[in-house]
Amino acid sequence: MLSLLVLQFLLGMFANLFVTFPTTTESANPIAQIFISGSAILIAHVLTAALLFGLSTSLLVLAAFTPGRRLVAVASLGFVFIGIAFSSGMLFVVTGYSNDALSYEMAVGFILAFLTYGAIAGRRAGEARGVPTSQTRGRPVGIAITEAIAGAILLFGGLQLVGLGRLYDVLAWHGPLFIILGVATLLAAVALWKNSNRAGHLALVVNAAGAVSSVASETILVGTVSQELNVVGSVGGTVIAIGILSAAIYYLAVPENRAFLRHH
Repeated sequence: MLSLLVLQFLLGMFANLFVTFPTTTESANPIAQIFISGSAILIAHVLTAALLFGLSTSLLVLAAFTPGRRLVAVASLGFVFIGIAFSSGMLFVVTGYSNDALSYEMAVGFILAFLTYGAIAGRRAGEARGVPTSQTRGRPVGIAITEAIAGAILLFGGLQLVGLGRLYDVLAWHGPLFIILGVATLLAAVALWKNSNRAGHLALVVNAAGAVSSVASETILVGTVSQELNVVGSVGGTVIAIGILSAAIYYLAVPENRAFLRHH
């Protein structure tokens, strides 16, 4: 995490000093314009920001399955600070790269996130990564609740996409798809809660489908929708959803966790 934060700092400083920000056109929203005419450094800066926000979400979820309140507190603070930096950066883009207050908020969020994650850099590797083991707490209730949250986000996103699908034909199928994925994820959450047979495998498949579909759908949405705030909200929600789904996939991929679920 710290390595990615250092990379993000270097990319951001280079973009601020040496890169000309792309001019927004009527045919594309400012975020899409970055990928149309922006420099490779600026594109890498944006993608790294999304990766950091997603990872902070995953770390928060995994920390909840790990003993120790301190790790949960640190992961929560890291998520908040990176969320501040991410949202400020997105708004800085859609306001035409001219709002100095948003640029300052982005820098403050970054610094606080770096200090927060640095606070646990010296802890033993298992705790620092939030790796779930056979000694973790909150199972199977914790993973079932995590799955339910992911399902609710996918379902809500699907309902939002139904509205956008009426305005943009290319998005017409996205809403129904995510409603189906949301319902399937909620059913997987119920199966995990009840420790149904093969519940872990079902959740893995549904989560993988949700994560892949989210990336594909968001890519199309960013290049299609012209309303900046709709795009900002959609990107933020999608990154959080992918972070939660990825954490659940990681957790369920650990053999001893699936074995625990089968016997409790």
